[in-house]
Amino acid sequence: MEKEKNVWELIKSNHFEEASIVADEQYSLTKDISILNNKVFALLQLQRYSDVIELCDTIIHKTDGETDVDFILSGIAFWALDNKSKAIEYWTKGEKAKYADIAGGIDVLIFQYFASVKLNDDKLLLTVKKKMKKLLKNKIATNFYGLQGNYLLDEITETELYSSVTMTNILRERQLCCLDFVLGIKKLESSNLDFYKKKLTDCISYGANAYLEHFFYLAKVELNMGSL
Repeated sequence: MEKEKNVWELIKSNHFEEASIVADEQYSLTKDISILNNKVFALLQLQRYSDVIELCDTIIHKTDGETDVDFILSGIAFWALDNKSKAIEYWTKGEKAKYADIAGGIDVLIFQYFASVKLNDDKLLLTVKKKMKKLLKNKIATNFYGLQGNYLLDEITETELYSSVTMTNILRERQLCCLDFVLGIKKLESSNLDFYKKKLTDCISYGANAYLEHFFYLAKVELNMGSL
């Protein structure tokens, strides 16, 4: 008997089209939302951004928007489609989700920080910094993920952020993916576009180990847009 195919394993092996098809087949039988969550990553890899938005909206509706991930990924798709205002709207909506990252919601703020820098929106940047400072007062935000916010706020150095990265192999590569994107944002903020592009390239260099990191997909979008 043939072993049932695993959607995430198909994604990790870069079989994105097959992963999307298998996800549909398995979801029709099980109604397991996690299968749709995985399909979103396959669609992002296929650059089917309108489909990403549609599927994320379906998930948000079915789960009552309980996780910030669906808002983040939908926002990336809107950004890829050059609908920047809608991307920011979704990243902002993600703040209200019941479940966030292990730093208590730093990711949605980093995406907003990125948008403010990219669009030279000083008003948004000021707002995001205030939100970050408030969030980072929480003890839950003292891990690597929270320290990304401290770095963006110029409260710790690049070296200090690097030193907080775990030595555990797979998780280390995921964290380095995040770190490279955050370092890139600061270089973009200082108009160092060459270094920004380099850090985006570094961000996507970790392969399948980084496929769960949302910054990986925005880095790919930025590199593909050719507007650096």
